[in-house]
Amino acid sequence: MKARSITLLLFFILAISLSAMSATAQLNILDDNISIMLEQGDTTTLDIKIKNEGTTALSNFQFTHNIKLLDNDQDEIIFTFSDPGTIDPGASEDVHLTIDTDSLIDFNTYKGTITATSGSESDTVPLTITIAPITCDSGIQGDDLVLTIEKPDTGDDFKPGEIITIKTNVKNEGTQDIDVKVEAFLFGDQDEIKGASSRVMNVDNGEKEDFDFDLTIPIDSREIESDKNYVLVIKAFDDDGEDNLCTQETVSTDIKLDSNDVIFDEEETSFSPSAVTCGEPTAAVLTVANIGDEEQEDAYFTLSNKQLGISQRSSMFDIDDFESDENHIITRRVPIIIPTTVKAGTYNFDAAIHYAGKTRTLNLPLIITSCTNTPTFFTAEEQPFKLQQNSYTVTTGETVIIPVTVTNMGATANIFSITLTNAEDYAQSIDQMATLGPQQTQTIFLTVTINRDALHIRNSGNIVVQTQGMVIGSEDIYFDIQPEEKASFFDSILNAPLWFIIALGAVIILALVALVWALAR
Repeated sequence: MKARSITLLLFFILAISLSAMSATAQLNILDDNISIMLEQGDTTTLDIKIKNEGTTALSNFQFTHNIKLLDNDQDEIIFTFSDPGTIDPGASEDVHLTIDTDSLIDFNTYKGTITATSGSESDTVPLTITIAPITCDSGIQGDDLVLTIEKPDTGDDFKPGEIITIKTNVKNEGTQDIDVKVEAFLFGDQDEIKGASSRVMNVDNGEKEDFDFDLTIPIDSREIESDKNYVLVIKAFDDDGEDNLCTQETVSTDIKLDSNDVIFDEEETSFSPSAVTCGEPTAAVLTVANIGDEEQEDAYFTLSNKQLGISQRSSMFDIDDFESDENHIITRRVPIIIPTTVKAGTYNFDAAIHYAGKTRTLNLPLIITSCTNTPTFFTAEEQPFKLQQNSYTVTTGETVIIPVTVTNMGATANIFSITLTNAEDYAQSIDQMATLGPQQTQTIFLTVTINRDALHIRNSGNIVVQTQGMVIGSEDIYFDIQPEEKASFFDSILNAPLWFIIALGAVIILALVALVWALAR
């Protein structure tokens, strides 16, 4: 009897165990990976499909994630999950995930995993959210093009003025040949900063092609700020129908500054004029930008060519640090006159900027077109222009008149202009113009006002005279800038309004009368 009771008990326990084993729950997220690209301020809804692959119902769902949804400014991405209710065995339901992005959220990639939990059951799915501008004209369209970015890599550091080499590969997974073009856009905050594009290439169906091109980062600090996140958006599209076929990918980049770094702005640096004949004057227009975080003091240019025996040096100047809103880009003119004994051809000059013990050089070509015509030479007594005085002692805020005597050595009337150059850091002036008849001489007065914040040092500039777009001469001029003298008490009284002087006199007379009356008593 006892043995029979034990046997029944064992059968009862076994039955309960089998029942528990057969009544299992299994939560399965059917999506393997979720990836989405959104713009700042977008709101969208994703469907995440959950299936109950067990034998008991699933309910009371909770959703969590490990994604950092705040940027450095505490701008946020907000997740809202719908409740799928109860999911019976073998059934599946969509969970609606609403993603709401702040209008100022940083361009970046936000990724991690989402976990769905019901009781003791859970499953996870990777989620990647890319916040970037959508540059396709009608949004991302079609899936025939697969774009792969090979260079640059995410997180690469660049400097202002640096060239970003863009290397991409585009595969045509469609059934027709496609004329493909690739474009790149550098964005910061909400603004497009710079763009570049490849040439159009025909990509056969089932084939792929490489698209390589360059994008240059601007040097203007009003467009670029250091230590901020930037995104490079690259799109590939059907050049014959972007509205129907366009895809894009993104790369996050950083802009970093060195302590001491000055570069030439090659687009703004050249000879003017760039082609001359023997004996003619020209000038190298040299533009540099300080792309470092340190101000550069006592910088200067040199310009040389050994073949022509030319070696010139500019006056010294300061260049503000990159974050400055105004003076981190500097332009100076370095005038030269071509010798009369050289051959026609292209001559390469070494232009150099010297700063903080460093030197950065640039090759600058000048074309000498002809040396067959003998240029006109002037004796010391018949120079086309003369600077009557080339050195002035001035105070900050002072206005000085510079007399310049100009002679028209030609046989016809011409318009002459007089300009003060290389003085932007310490003075302001207005160019003067005059029309002179043949062999006529005239003194033209150039007004120069010294800035009140000018440094109290010896500054130099150039007086340049031009006619018919050609420089006919240039001469250095110097300003020894002294602190503005404060007026003495006596000078203040003499310069005071008449009413004040009369009132002051009346007060003095009354005071004297009172004094005499007091003494008489």
